[in-house]
Amino acid sequence: MGTAKARLKNEATNHLTSVASLLNNDGAMARYSDVTQAIETQFHADLEELKELQDEQAKLRTAYLRFQDLEKRKRELKQRAETAAALLAGTDTYEIGHESLGDTLDKAGINTDVNWRKKVPKWCLIAEVVRQFPKIQVVELVRVLRLAFSVQVSRQAVESALATHESKFRITRKGREKFVSVK
Repeated sequence: MGTAKARLKNEATNHLTSVASLLNNDGAMARYSDVTQAIETQFHADLEELKELQDEQAKLRTAYLRFQDLEKRKRELKQRAETAAALLAGTDTYEIGHESLGDTLDKAGINTDVNWRKKVPKWCLIAEVVRQFPKIQVVELVRVLRLAFSVQVSRQAVESALATHESKFRITRKGREKFVSVK
């Protein structure tokens, strides 16, 4: 019975404290209605700003998608240019007008550090040759890479690259001859 009496005393004390706070409100204590009104005002302001942001995003979406398309195309062209440059660097007499290959690449923003040519994967070199000469015989591909572009590659290395990157290449056979093209 002692705990019930103590509980009633605590409830009475809490009620008296609440009443005293309301009566002696000198602006230091927030009223529930003020807090509710402030949150409701902020809620409506946030919703309005959210709608404005969504409207602005809708206006920019087309430009953003175009930007992404341009970035993708730029990456593709840069990779193809790096690959072509790595092949052309293996030739004896490559120059564009009066500029060297290195100067041309530097102007295009393509890094040509000391080992840049070695960093281009062999399968990319193979793909670029095959892109230019679809349905090239594998034997001829190896010969072109070695003789025309000074790429140190074996028949086994080319076969391995074609097998490893089979999603990029299409292999067809005609009797004993093996031809490769880009998918």
